[in-house]
Amino acid sequence: MLEPSNNNELPIIPGKRYFTIGEVAELCAVKPHVLRYWE
Repeated sequence: MLEPSNNNELPIIPGKRYFTIGEVAELCAVKPHVLRYWE
């Protein structure tokens, strides 16, 4: 995950309603299995 000092480098979130788990994993800088575990 991102370090607190890197918050100015966060990706721009596209303006769409639904995302694939791969897209969310890329936006959050985590692996897809981590998101599936959190479900």
